[in-house]
Amino acid sequence: MNIFIISGANGFLGNNIIRALQNKENTQIRAIVVKNHNTKPLEGLKADIYYALVENYESLNDAFKVKESDNVFVIHCAAKVYIDDKKLDSLMDVNVNGTKNMLEHTKKVNGRFIFVSSSSVFYHKRKNEIINENSLIDLSKTKSPYEKSKIIAGQLVDSYYKDGLDAVTVYPSSIFGPYDYKNMFVETMINEIIKGNLNASITGSYDFVDVRDVSDAIIKLCDKGEKGEKYIISNKEIRVSLLMNNVCELLNKKKIKFICNNSVASIFLPFYKVFSKNKTLSSLFNKESLKVLKYGANLDNSKLKSTIDFVPHDLNQSLRETIDFLRKYNNL
Repeated sequence: MNIFIISGANGFLGNNIIRALQNKENTQIRAIVVKNHNTKPLEGLKADIYYALVENYESLNDAFKVKESDNVFVIHCAAKVYIDDKKLDSLMDVNVNGTKNMLEHTKKVNGRFIFVSSSSVFYHKRKNEIINENSLIDLSKTKSPYEKSKIIAGQLVDSYYKDGLDAVTVYPSSIFGPYDYKNMFVETMINEIIKGNLNASITGSYDFVDVRDVSDAIIKLCDKGEKGEKYIISNKEIRVSLLMNNVCELLNKKKIKFICNNSVASIFLPFYKVFSKNKTLSSLFNKESLKVLKYGANLDNSKLKSTIDFVPHDLNQSLRETIDFLRKYNNL
């Protein structure tokens, strides 16, 4: 039996991985979920729910009860995303200690560990620098609490691999697509355009990849990924203003013509957060997203493509299907 244990299973990436896995033969899916958290993303899916906290080692025991003959794949998606230093302890507890607990359990059952990191951990020396798996990751170069936690967690994964654990690390770019029940960057942007609240853009670009492509790649890497290797999962870089106008075109809305300089937006951001009535927009363009968009994401996914069959969705197709989901889910 192939046992897939997925942390953060009710999250955006987690529930899409389960959707891609659920019809595979000889497969059991174990979804690790925090008790009292929203399980709507898992409704109707073929997965056994295990209520646990990744930062609590003992709470994970039941999810890792397997037979010696089972092939165990642990996909560690669970993570908190904070940009506020005031929540650093909670973030580190989940993202670092939680990763250590998942690694320890995986080691005990002799499983394969897939660590979901982020492409944002790579240090950009200059704008539009080509980033690959060998690019610099330096804890001292980032001020982001989230990036720090992911870098430290990645170091833990490396140390367990050196001690003999079968581990693979993936670095997805910014994911978007259907079945996002919390509204990440692209989904928030689409919602605001539909509501007519977004009539300006900013300079900058990033790599946006369909969550289903990331899910598919992770599942394939469970089988074909090389032990100890790391893989960037990305699509292609696109200007935010162009992305927004693609959405406008799909919605038959007027294109956005006003584009604010990223540096100017950064200066006025504190005032906007205080005086703006639209708190959704202030969360969309925060100091973290402005920094990321400023440097772009020229990500090289050639290593992934040489390892698995990886053909990302067409961007507009992904946007169209995301719009359809959001309209249905949010009654827009």
